Amino acid sequence: MSNYKMDIAYDGTDFYGWQRQKKGKTVQGKIEEVISQYLQEKITLVGAGRTDSGVHADKQVANFHTKQKIKITEFENSINKMLGSEISIKNLKLVRNDFSARFNAKSREYVYRISTIKNPLQNRYTWNVTYNLNYKLMNRVIKLLSKQKSFKKLTKSKIDLHNFNLTIYKMKMQKQKNEIHFTIKSSRFLQGMVRGIVGLLVDVGREKITYEQVLNLFKGNTIPIMYAPACGLCLKNVYYSKIKTEIEDNNE
Repeated sequence: MSNYKMDIAYDGTDFYGWQRQKKGKTVQGKIEEVISQYLQEKITLVGAGRTDSGVHADKQVANFHTKQKIKITEFENSINKMLGSEISIKNLKLVRNDFSARFNAKSREYVYRISTIKNPLQNRYTWNVTYNLNYKLMNRVIKLLSKQKSFKKLTKSKIDLHNFNLTIYKMKMQKQKNEIHFTIKSSRFLQGMVRGIVGLLVDVGREKITYEQVLNLFKGNTIPIMYAPACGLCLKNVYYSKIKTEIEDNNE
């Protein structure tokens, strides 16, 4: 068996998330269907992360095993034509058989985009927020959030094997022309976590929630959490250790 790793970009607007489901169009399900048809064998993808319904990806990573030796360029060109306009694959590489896009990932990075003006051309990819925001207070709360280990209060998950604990490697806000970008890099992500964080930060920026309330949230108190809409969220990158996972493949 050969093991192949690839990068995937997709517009998640019309998908019920990444993970295959019995009903509803999913990114994993669509790619598995197309590759299985092309290779004439059942293919199962292992993805680095399970993006929710409506969430996009600039670089999702997945791997799959096959009995065949793939011609890389021919495969990529054919699969991309069969996938249509919503999904694309690239950087297909032969990797070690024990490589897993999910379990070998060390961290993942998401970007959430907010548009501060009404822009119909960005409706699928940004959250339109026109409130006057207190950026100084938002940055103060970002520093507080960056130091937390448990994000149980900011997730839709009910059960977690790791007690909702994780490590935040980077959390920052960047103001650009007519947009605000929130970047979060973490060892792992909980369901709805980024959307919960962004929603909280916007409420803080509106001065609807105080710094003290956020501080007390992580001491056990409860406050209403507004989850930002899925449209503004994009999986930007998946990071792996420097241990070699790829092997030479000259079968172009």
